[in-house]
Amino acid sequence: MNTAGIKEFLFSDDITIKGSKIDLIRFFALLDRPAGKFNIVTP
Repeated sequence: MNTAGIKEFLFSDDITIKGSKIDLIRFFALLDRPAGKFNIVTP
């Protein structure tokens, strides 16, 4: 399975974005990454 980072995805021809792609990347940079795997539903 091939994966791409957010920058590769946003600057590819597979998606159309109206507005600033740089501002969108800056917004995503403000979000924290999850601390690893966690249960969404606990038994």
